[in-house]
Parts: sequence; C-alpha cells; structure tokens
Amino acid sequence: MATTMAVAGVALPLLLLLLAVQHAKAADTQSTKGVPADLVPPPFELERHTVNSDGYQLALFRLKLIGQDSPRNRTPVVLHHGFSFSADIWFPLPLEEGLSYILYRAGYDVWAVSDRGTRPSQQHDTLSPLQREFWRFNLDDMALRDLPTLFDYVLTATGGSRPLATITWSALTRYTPSVLQGSTQTFMLGSLRPTAYPSTRICANVALAPVVFPQRISAPLLTTLLLTRFDLLVQDLDAQLFAPAITQGVLGTACALQLLPELLAGPTVLGAQVLCDAIGAAGFGPPQLEPEAVSVGMTVQYGQAFRRGPHTPVLLRYDYGRTCDHVVSGWDRTCNREVYGTDEPPEYNISNYVIPTTLITGARDLVSVPWDAKNVAARLQPGVLRAAVVLPEHGHLDFVTYDARAFSGSVLQ
Repeated sequence: MATTMAVAGVALPLLLLLLAVQHAKAADTQSTKGVPADLVPPPFELERHTVNSDGYQLALFRLKLIGQDSPRNRTPVVLHHGFSFSADIWFPLPLEEGLSYILYRAGYDVWAVSDRGTRPSQQHDTLSPLQREFWRFNLDDMALRDLPTLFDYVLTATGGSRPLATITWSALTRYTPSVLQGSTQTFMLGSLRPTAYPSTRICANVALAPVVFPQRISAPLLTTLLLTRFDLLVQDLDAQLFAPAITQGVLGTACALQLLPELLAGPTVLGAQVLCDAIGAAGFGPPQLEPEAVSVGMTVQYGQAFRRGPHTPVLLRYDYGRTCDHVVSGWDRTCNREVYGTDEPPEYNISNYVIPTTLITGARDLVSVPWDAKNVAARLQPGVLRAAVVLPEHGHLDFVTYDARAFSGSVLQ
C-alpha cells in the first residue's frame, strides 16, 4: 500500500502537469502514420485499408507476403488491440513468437484494427484532432458504430464466403491508459445486437485477458486513478483526451522505479520489461511502440462501471447523468432520459451474446481478474463458451509482449 501511495503521489501530479501541457499542444496527437514498416519483419508486409465510420477514417492493416497478392480463400481473423495502443501492438515480436505471424502460417487471413483516435485513425471527414469535438466519443460509439463497419468491410473484402473470427486483447481503457479495450467492445456489440452477427458472419471470438466487468480491477495504478475520480476531474476541465505523453510519463515513471509489474500488469517481470523496452520509457531505449491518445469519454465510461463495484458485475452504456438541465462537459446529449428514455444508463446484457467464445486469462493478471471471467462464463448461454483457459504464469501484458506460442494452441482450436 505504501508503494502504491508513493507512486500515486508522483503519478497524479505528473498527469495533471502533462495534461495541461498537452492541452495547449494538441497538435502533438495529429498524425497520419501507419504501423512502422520496420516492426514487420520479412517476408511480411502490411497492406493498409481505410474504412469510414461516423466520419472517422479508420485504419485496417492486412498481413501479406512482400510483393505478393493479398491472401485468398482463407478465414479472416481480425486482431483488436487494447487501450493506448493501436494495431502495431501485434507485430513487434519475432516471427516464431508473434501471434499475427503464427496465425498467418496456420492459414488465416490476418487483419489488425486501429481504433478511432489512434495515430493511424486520426483522419475525419470534417474534424481535426486539434478540435475537442474530434475526441468526444465513448466506448458505445466504438462498439456499436465502428466495429460493425469494420467487420462488414473485412467480410466484403474477403468475398464474404467465410465468416470472420476475432481475437481481442484486454478491454479498452486508457487509464494509464494502456490496457483495456478490444474485448470489451466485442462483448458490447454481441450483447446489444446478437442477431446482427450470427455464426455465418462471426464464427468465433478469442478473448485474451478480457475486461468485461471492471468492478474488481486490482492493479494499484488503475484503481488509484479511478477511486480518486481523476477521470471526472479531467472531464470537468473539458479536456477531451489523454495525450500520449501522459501514458508515456506514467509508464515511464513505473518503468524507471521497476514497479510496472506490481502496479499494473501483475507479478510478471518479463512482459513488463518488454513493454518498457518497446515504448522507450524512462531511457529504456528508442520506442518501437508509441502510446496513443485516448478519449476521456472512454476512460470515464470505465470509471463509471468500476465505481459500481465491487459486488455486482455490470457493463453499462455511457452514463450522461440524471439531471437534464446540466450539460456534461463537451457533450451535446445532456442526460440519460434524453438519450435512453430512462434515468439510469442501460446495462449490456451478456446473456444475449451468442458469438462462440474462448476465454484465455492469466492467473497473475491484476486487470482481467478471475472474478471477471467467472462472471462472464456464468452469464453466457449454453454452448457459447467454447473453452476457458487459465495460464498460470501470465499477467496482463504478457499476452502481447511475450511468446504467443504459450497460448496459440488454444487460439487455433
């Protein structure tokens, strides 16, 4: 506890300082870059596709062999990253260890998504990342607008003769902001629109370290930020994004103090070291993976669900509040009754979710905790859960920073 409070005493003022600096220098977030070419070793390269959703021009990357046509007659697999990262999280590992390369060699057509607001997906029909309005979105927007558009695009691009599979990591938080996201969105979409994606369109979802019910997240760095309601403070300041320097600063401090496993990932040292090296945090070397800017609305939505805990597992739509004459900073929707017709935000009913799913979790994970996976499994309809695999030595970061051969057999099943 003393360690946690000491780091919180460093991290929170640092967050406030960086927020103020980045608020004045929002241009730092603007980029049209894709995944760095040197992240993908020969004989592979990435083919970029752009998909328009709600005005945002989202980047999709397709793995292919250099100089050859796109893969044909393969089952498409869509990889979905966690918060504060983008599609590039799937490519730094060596060819024999990286999940994307293992899937390709196993005969799959591998695609990787970059969510709205990440550097590869910062173009918009009418808005600029320099504008607050660009960042006014939440998890609901991404799950219910972007995901269907991305899935439909992949199905069309691959001919539609084979259903796609998804592999998602974490949830979607950008609290430090670096570890949640992809899995949460898939469960949201599947719960609210179960008939839109039957098995003829999505044949499987493999959820790596999923965060569906965040009420018992136990990573001290995340819980400190959420319990202090730091997300609401930022929202009240009408600062609509956590800039990349915030994540870099917080993770860099944790890396420099050698506390990242304890504060965020679980007691797994190797995955934390790999991440510290990859982001170039605190002098650990040149960055391979750059942290991404994060919408405050996404972070607030996780905070809302977290603070409903710890006893009842719940995944909620965004809470706009009960008071209709009070406008939530930066939002044109003023209260729950105007948006949903009820005073409380609706829940995502996981029992409606019907995508065949494999849950793969780590026994040392402080973010995707056993209580979360247990409650997801208990709510799924009979036959939806294909398998629940627990890796005894894995923490949260290990699923993307360490040799994927430890769990690729479960993925390929």
